[in-house]
This record gives sequence, C-alpha cells and structure tokens, in this order.
Amino acid sequence: MAAAARCTSTATGSPSGSPARSWNATTREGGGAVFFVSNDRTGSLKIENSTLRRNPSDGFETLPGIFYLGTAERPSITGPKPS
Repeated sequence: MAAAARCTSTATGSPSGSPARSWNATTREGGGAVFFVSNDRTGSLKIENSTLRRNPSDGFETLPGIFYLGTAERPSITGPKPS
C-alpha cells in the first residue's frame, strides 16, 4: 500500500505528516496520489520533498497522480516532480 504525500494546506494552515513516497496507487476518478479540493477556492496545496510515481488517475488529474482545485492553477511542488 502506498503512503500519502506530505501536504500543507493553507486552508487550515497546518502541515500534516512528513516527506513520503507514493507509487503504484490507482484511482477510478482523480488523484491517484493526492486529491485536494478547496470548495471556496481559497485553499492551496504545497507538496515538499515527496516522491510520487506511477499513480494514475483513470478519470481526471491536474498533474500526474494529483487532482487539485484551489486558489492557484496548480499546487506548489518542491523536490521531485510527479511522474
């Protein structure tokens, strides 16, 4: 089972977890590794030093393995890029 990536949500302002790896996770819809939705579009997502590989989304995604809907067009990612 794959681990969830470390994410910081500015909607709540509190980080959760530590850098993680996610691989070979699949979803029927969006976000094989990360699914983030800010209903009022004021939240943002920051992913730091996490490895996201081979996490296909069968339906929709913003980036490979990530579905994001927030204040910016895409989440902020530092470290390895999703693949």
